[in-house]
Amino acid sequence: GVRLPPAGDLGEETGGHRMTFNAWLRKQQRRADPIGDLARDAFSDPKWPATARTQRQYLLGVNACEGALVALDRAQAEWRATR
Repeated sequence: GVRLPPAGDLGEETGGHRMTFNAWLRKQQRRADPIGDLARDAFSDPKWPATARTQRQYLLGVNACEGALVALDRAQAEWRATR
């Protein structure tokens, strides 16, 4: 079967054929859904964190809406499922 990494493992390493979360998110900018909105907002923000591990904390720190947090969670889950 398919072995998924533990939920806490956001795989920042790029070994093998893994794509970092930010690289994956950058490719989602044309989506017409909340993940696309998140991607566009993230890459128009020069302070967007480079690592998936710190992005939720960053969104909380800038008082992002609940929808942005939900979109981040969904995006990270989708990214994990594609690795």
